[in-house]
Amino acid sequence: MVALMVAACLGGGSGCSILFAKGPPERLEPHEPIRCSRSYALPVVDGIITALQVLRTLYAVSRDDRDYNGMPITRPADIGFGVGFSTLFLISTGVGISRVSDCNELFDKVERWPEPRRLRPPQNVWAPPPPAQPPASELDADTERAAAASAEEAKAAGQAAGAAAHQPAAKPPAK
Repeated sequence: MVALMVAACLGGGSGCSILFAKGPPERLEPHEPIRCSRSYALPVVDGIITALQVLRTLYAVSRDDRDYNGMPITRPADIGFGVGFSTLFLISTGVGISRVSDCNELFDKVERWPEPRRLRPPQNVWAPPPPAQPPASELDADTERAAAASAEEAKAAGQAAGAAAHQPAAKPPAK
């Protein structure tokens, strides 16, 4: 069982926070991505292994030396390995939690920092104003004549409508 625990940790099957959890970098470069462990999965696995090692050690303490007759390991050695592995995985759990917490704290700080030298587009984007009309001196003669004729037609139509509104209404024919 001890060999299985060691193989699981060192082989990377369950992960070991001391070996695989990466803390935040000591020096942060402006345009480099932050590479560190943000997940608590490895420390949790180490915590589970710690609990199993403690239970296994307590089981070994509760047994007699006679129960170890014919076994490849003695009871004191089994207890010693249990205490050692419990301590190792407990330290690994603490180191992993510390590294992941530091990494998450760094990410929280960096997400709140304004990004220097990087302009962000405004939140409310408005349409640009319409282009200004060129001065009348720049318009060609045909355009001026067309604008004047259009204005005259509109004026005449408005006058005709006004005159029709002021005439008395025609009486209906008598029966």
